[in-house]
Amino acid sequence: MSVLESRVSMTREYFEALPRLRSLNWDEAAESWEEMSLPQRLVLIHPDWLADAGLSRQIESVQGERAFAADALGRVACDSCLIWGYDCTTGDRLQRDHLWPYALGGPTKPGNFIFLCRQHNSLKGVDVHCYPWEQAENRLLLWLEEQVALVRKLLLSTTPH
Repeated sequence: MSVLESRVSMTREYFEALPRLRSLNWDEAAESWEEMSLPQRLVLIHPDWLADAGLSRQIESVQGERAFAADALGRVACDSCLIWGYDCTTGDRLQRDHLWPYALGGPTKPGNFIFLCRQHNSLKGVDVHCYPWEQAENRLLLWLEEQVALVRKLLLSTTPH
């Protein structure tokens, strides 16, 4: 299987798991953490869990502000190769972008950003079909468990005792 076919397959797994896991309550879905694949685990940080609990305004407290604090000062190369497999030749000023998209629950934290030129940043958007799943596990381990813990804490704080 080629890298692109593998990436599309993992993305399909994520989008198939999204409605299935979202049909459960969050705690039921999270109980299977150890058996979950990476795409399934990423469903647990999807902002719709908070929206369903009436916590849309708290999304920023979990994910951080939408934009990273500063552009890529001192960086000279766009990370287009990580996403699309080719080196960028635009020479545009670099920006930090969420590797796992903010709209899908990706936090504004170290380990979840890449440097992209303006053109590639716009092109990537929230499309995860070219997401580097084969390299993602190490990067996600830096923040995914922490994000799940934050979502759990916020959802538990709204549950009547």
